[in-house]
Amino acid sequence: MKHRALSLCLLLTLAVSLSIPASAQFLSEDGTAAVAAFAKNGTTQETFTFSADDFQVTGSEDVSLDSIVLTSLPDSGAGLLKLGDSELAVGDTISLHAVEGLKFLPLSAPLVFETSFTFLPVFSDGITGDEVTVSLYLLSGENAAP
Repeated sequence: MKHRALSLCLLLTLAVSLSIPASAQFLSEDGTAAVAAFAKNGTTQETFTFSADDFQVTGSEDVSLDSIVLTSLPDSGAGLLKLGDSELAVGDTISLHAVEGLKFLPLSAPLVFETSFTFLPVFSDGITGDEVTVSLYLLSGENAAP
């Protein structure tokens, strides 16, 4: 009887956990909105571009992402992070409307092939979220199926 009750309890726990939306798994520690970390990869000959779709807000349908504030930049031995033609610096704020102009320009002969930058998301309600990491991977050639 104990085994049957335990099995039933495990099944109920599994059913409840599967019914929770995936977005709930990305809540910040205090249950507010958050932006999911993400990665980009490409060859050293191509520019990495960004779009608003890259910056996925989870945890709240009441707020949206307003802007990002850069807290670290990619390793200069990998390339440069720019907004349009302007080099970016730590502390720069980029409006979500301008994020289409955000790009990472890899060096033609990089010293490192893996780097990242971080930012603080600023939401439409004025709240700043937890720091988010964007990983950048430089490939020596096109990534294709074998």
